[in-house]
Amino acid sequence: MKKIIIAAISINNVIGCNQKIPWDNKEEINYFKETTINNAVLMGSKTFLSIGSPLIDRINIVISKTKRENSGNIFYFTSIIEALHYAYKLDFEKLFIIGGSEIYFQTFSEADELLISRIPIIVDGDKYFPEIDKNDWELTEIIHNKTFNVEKYIRRIAKD
Repeated sequence: MKKIIIAAISINNVIGCNQKIPWDNKEEINYFKETTINNAVLMGSKTFLSIGSPLIDRINIVISKTKRENSGNIFYFTSIIEALHYAYKLDFEKLFIIGGSEIYFQTFSEADELLISRIPIIVDGDKYFPEIDKNDWELTEIIHNKTFNVEKYIRRIAKD
C-alpha cells in the first residue's frame, strides 16, 4: 500500500488558520475528491471535525487522543501506528494522509509520495506544512490547473 500525503498549501506553506482552510478553491476541492475517492483517508480528529462529516465513498481513519466507537465508514485509533496497521489490513492500493499539520509532521517519514496542491497566494495562518527536503523528495511532475498546480513528489531511495 502506498502512503500518500495530499495537501493544499499556500506559497508560504500555510495549510490552515483557526481550524479552517484559508481559501476557497472549488477546483482544488474537486481534484482532492477525484484523487481520494474509493480509497482510505487518514486524518487527525481536528481535521475530521473541520470537515463536518465523513468523506463519502472513502474509509475514514481518524486519529483521536480519546478512543471512540467506530461508526459506518469511520474508524478511530489513538495512534498513527495502530491506524497504519489497520489500513494495511484493508488491502487498498493507496492510503491518503489528509492532515492536519500534526498528522503531516508525524507521518512525513512514513510517506511514499506527496501530492501538493500549490495555491498561488500568500496568507496568514497558524498551521503549516512541513518543509520538503529536496534530499529526501524528488519532484517528478507538475500538473498545471487554472487556479493551482499539483506538485508530485516521490521519496528518494537512500543510496549506500
